[in-house]
Amino acid sequence: MIGSPSLRRAAIDALAAARFPTYADDLGTYGRTLQQRNSLLRAIREETATRDQLRFWDDTFLDTGGRVVAARHELLDQLAQPLADAHREIAPEEAANGGLTLRYVTNAPMLPGETPRDALARRLVETAEKEIWNGSTVIGPHRDDLAFDLAGRVENAHLRDKYLKLAEEWAAQADGARDAAQARSAAASPPR
Repeated sequence: MIGSPSLRRAAIDALAAARFPTYADDLGTYGRTLQQRNSLLRAIREETATRDQLRFWDDTFLDTGGRVVAARHELLDQLAQPLADAHREIAPEEAANGGLTLRYVTNAPMLPGETPRDALARRLVETAEKEIWNGSTVIGPHRDDLAFDLAGRVENAHLRDKYLKLAEEWAAQADGARDAAQARSAAASPPR
């Protein structure tokens, strides 16, 4: 996925929606809330609305945005081993010199003890004036990205896309094996 971070977010969102039952709903609610919040920010900038009106949208923005970020982090944790395995299989010498990792890049990083929601809430306060000036929400999962690091250095987009596709394939194979084992187990169980 060479190009815009939105392409990488779309890839991780598709994987997360397939793995986590509530992810698509949270992402949809987040997107609708973001649109409403941005409309209100423009109205505040034009002095046809007040800052107090943001509170209603901020709660939903923080709740759903926090869950989206948490799910993305969990997905990256689940992809870490398949990604490392794929890297070791494709480039064993390179893998021996340092691991390949997939990192979540955000403008609302969590401080020690913070949840994703806490980090978003902190950054909303820090960016409040800039958001009104811009008339748009400047932090949140809609602005986040993914980065591939190889032995501590960021890799180019071509390799990033290649390894992300391989990690997706390995994760799908693992899911398929788990589903097949569950189906065999269900078929072997006597009916109730």
